[in-house]
Amino acid sequence: MAFDRDSYLSHFPGYYLMASCTLCKREANYGTDDIRAKQGDSNLAGLKTTIAELWGCKRLLNLNWNRCRLEVRMGGRIKKEEELWMGVQTTLRRIGAWKAESWVKLGDLASYHHLYGACRCGHIGYIQHEALKAKYGAEATLGDLKPKLQCKRNPEHETLIFAIAQDKR
Repeated sequence: MAFDRDSYLSHFPGYYLMASCTLCKREANYGTDDIRAKQGDSNLAGLKTTIAELWGCKRLLNLNWNRCRLEVRMGGRIKKEEELWMGVQTTLRRIGAWKAESWVKLGDLASYHHLYGACRCGHIGYIQHEALKAKYGAEATLGDLKPKLQCKRNPEHETLIFAIAQDKR
């Protein structure tokens, strides 16, 4: 979606931005409301600087503006939570996963189980439960891990639900 230089984030409530940088090898989605809450209302033309500050990137300030590879695009309207969860549930059913309760311990998961985390943005990511078991111990529950995990697509979001799938025999 194109935007003019006189537009501000407050003109696009409920939208998300897609930011990517080929030099830093990073990409993320941000809600316009989330950025406004954190940084205040900013001009859309200055979003490169705002995103670079959020990422802690010094290259934008050190490189010529035209040589920086950070691109910020308007992604579209954020879907309502019900629409997202319907899509997440459909995807989880397709891969044969079921919702995991927060009391499930990492030690209860066998090597043939696959653990997934779903975010409020609709992203579903694979979680390596063996690595988490080595780091936090077999007695750690999924409820304990919830505040420690974040979405890779949108780093400001925490994982909201967990799902478990089993290898086919």
